[in-house]
Amino acid sequence: SEATSRVEQASVDVRTAEDKAEEMQKRIQLLERELLRERASNDRLNQMLQTKTDESHEKAEIITQLECKNTQVMDEMLALNDEFKSTKLELKEVQSKLIVKDERIKELECKLDKLEEDLNQKKQLHPIAGRKE
Repeated sequence: SEATSRVEQASVDVRTAEDKAEEMQKRIQLLERELLRERASNDRLNQMLQTKTDESHEKAEIITQLECKNTQVMDEMLALNDEFKSTKLELKEVQSKLIVKDERIKELECKLDKLEEDLNQKKQLHPIAGRKE
């Protein structure tokens, strides 16, 4: 009877162990499916990260190109500004020369007017000298 009881207990223990093993097997399968989902999710996230990293590198390259272009434009602007200043100086020099020439023309016009006036006075004083024969 004790042996039977032990056998029955052993049988119950075996069934309990089998039930636990079956439950553990189901749990393992659930965990494996969850692990597969997590891996798939991680793969998607890694792919998104790689895409974002690639986009970031492309944007950084574009920024570098724009900065380079900006530097070129700034250099051109500085060169044009220097050229403008030089042209402005040349213009001032030409204006100064024109003022001097203008003053010289006025002087010559005054002298010419004076000479014409002197000539007219001499013609009036000596009418014969002013005529042609």
